[in-house]
Amino acid sequence: MPTELQIIRAQEFIRLGASGQGDLAASKAALAQLAGACLKRGINQALLDLREVRFGPKPVFSPKDLAVLVNTFHEIGFTHKQRLAVLYRTDPHRRARMFAFIAILHGWTVQAFDSYEAALTWLSSVEQESSEDETEYATRSRKIPVRKLSKASTKPAPRPAIRIKSSTGSKGGVIPPRPARNQTKPPGAAMAIVILGLLAGMAAQTASAQPLLADAAAAASATPSAFARTIPNHTPAPTNAPEGMAWIPGGEFSMGCAVPDEGVCTRATLASLNDALPVHRVYVDGFWMDTNDVTNEKFEQFVNATGYRTVAEIAPTKEQYPAAPPENLVAGSTVFTPTAEPVPLNDHFQWWSYVHGANWRHPTGLDSDLKGKENYPVVQIAYIDAVAYAKWAGKRLPTEAEWEFAARGGLSGKSYAWGNALKPGGKWMANIYEGRFPVKDTGEDGFAGIAPVGRFPPNRYGLYDMAGNVWQWCSDWYRPDTYARLKLAGVAVARNPQGPDASYDPGEDQPQRVQRGGSFLCTDQYCTRYMMGTRGKGDIDTGSNHLGFRCVRSAGSEEINGNKKP
Repeated sequence: MPTELQIIRAQEFIRLGASGQGDLAASKAALAQLAGACLKRGINQALLDLREVRFGPKPVFSPKDLAVLVNTFHEIGFTHKQRLAVLYRTDPHRRARMFAFIAILHGWTVQAFDSYEAALTWLSSVEQESSEDETEYATRSRKIPVRKLSKASTKPAPRPAIRIKSSTGSKGGVIPPRPARNQTKPPGAAMAIVILGLLAGMAAQTASAQPLLADAAAAASATPSAFARTIPNHTPAPTNAPEGMAWIPGGEFSMGCAVPDEGVCTRATLASLNDALPVHRVYVDGFWMDTNDVTNEKFEQFVNATGYRTVAEIAPTKEQYPAAPPENLVAGSTVFTPTAEPVPLNDHFQWWSYVHGANWRHPTGLDSDLKGKENYPVVQIAYIDAVAYAKWAGKRLPTEAEWEFAARGGLSGKSYAWGNALKPGGKWMANIYEGRFPVKDTGEDGFAGIAPVGRFPPNRYGLYDMAGNVWQWCSDWYRPDTYARLKLAGVAVARNPQGPDASYDPGEDQPQRVQRGGSFLCTDQYCTRYMMGTRGKGDIDTGSNHLGFRCVRSAGSEEINGNKKP
């Protein structure tokens, strides 16, 4: 059975317009594109994740619309042998269950679930059944062009046409998004007989067709049981302790994320779980890890010794980006800019800008510098910049599994690096965003914006800032279904996982690596990445003023003539 799972997320299933109405054509085109990608890649398991659909007072889609979407799968070449799980958190208008029921009436192998674990269990439990109607739809298969990811390179990724500003005073922008893919108009489709059958038997058959839990609260209350205790290695730490590094013993632990015990179930919190499930067992060997993020001072030592120039310091060329206007071919990077007043949080162009001259020496633009900030974490670092530093230092970037094991500090299944309470005893434990995002960080934790390293208590392994201040690069390629693939493959305990062989994320064309940890911009209004087990991602050649890194060394490394050698 294939061990890959296609994740079809809510934003690809439903493209909501400005009016708040469902865009059937865009949704059908998105499903067709993703279904075609699955077919081309030989993936016959799919998870339609509707947990983030925003429900209004009226249903988004009519039964006829849902029938059109169901028809998309066999129009694109999917067969009845292939399985689709529909995952929802709340379904007040019964549209997720209705979608699954229409598909079942049409002969498709589809089920609806409000439990991630139950959906994956169903997808992986049974070999694909044959169908008497298979020939009818197999003959309708057609080839769909699939965009292939390019190999990682040292050149910057293409940047779309975006606003440029020369100082931090202007507003607007976002971390540059990828241009929208061209979408063809989907052919019309009708399933009148299916709709009549649905209206006649919906109430009686839905309950037996899908396993239904109560709602998100029921699923959340069951989730913590997925965490088993951490079993650390008990071998003594090596005696050659590198300066500024802590020994992480390694061992077996439960990796992933669950809803916080204290009930912080905001939309941002729930969104953080999308690619961090299922919780699964992992083993990692012991290793050394930097107690702090790499600072401006340490990165400057590297630059002075090697003459290295970061991605943000090199202007892209017309040959690299033929479609970019000349005014965009300037060196720079992405910078957070607060908005003047509260804004809807569905468009991050409102608070991110591509800033001319922004780089590690000038984190927010040419009018900023590092004076007095030698002990602050270095930012505006692309993945390839972090790799270059780590190689010079005789170290490497941590794997995602190593990072999470270290961040948890031996605690099992806790919401945060220090426990289950965000503010134990009313005390802030990390530098995150307080106040109305993205208008003003009130600095209740002591810092409005980035902070020097090591200003908050360390975790049990002596590591600082594993849940705030800046995001941190990991070595793994990013896929939203990384954990699900382990589940489908039947892996009981993943040993020293290195991540997938290549990155893949629907809607993204550029190679991406995993990012971990919270930042000074994380808030339960928008991003709760300070929660343990949550995952982030980023193009390998893109930095920002809230993105840094720290390094690790494998056990057994040695230092020769002042140069650390792995």
